[in-house]
Amino acid sequence: IGDLAINAKTLVTDSSSRNGAIARMILKSETPGNEFMIFKPTSNDFVGPLAMGKEVSFNVVGDMTISGVTKPVTFAVTAIVEADKVTGIAKTTLKRSDFNLVIPNLPFIADVDDEFPVTASIVADRIMQ
Repeated sequence: IGDLAINAKTLVTDSSSRNGAIARMILKSETPGNEFMIFKPTSNDFVGPLAMGKEVSFNVVGDMTISGVTKPVTFAVTAIVEADKVTGIAKTTLKRSDFNLVIPNLPFIADVDDEFPVTASIVADRIMQ
């Protein structure tokens, strides 16, 4: 499994003012080095073998970097392996305070909880070797 990089500049909401605040004041994604939120996997607890078409569940542990702050994170993964692809969902909960993400007191930004869920959809081509 390789690194997962999400371009923080591409996050959008239903408000252009909120989008600007997220980019400039919260994620600081316009600052060099902060453009991407990066997850670098370091280990997993997957136990094989895989059964084609059957769901598997495992955890992937790694380092998440957001706005220059890196913290350990564990994603719970549920996936299905098919003949030509792998699909699934990876979930975790992050704390914005762990990454020093401060929500500015502005009228167009709602109060945001310290903990927030993160869900990633997985769709990957399966390459047979």
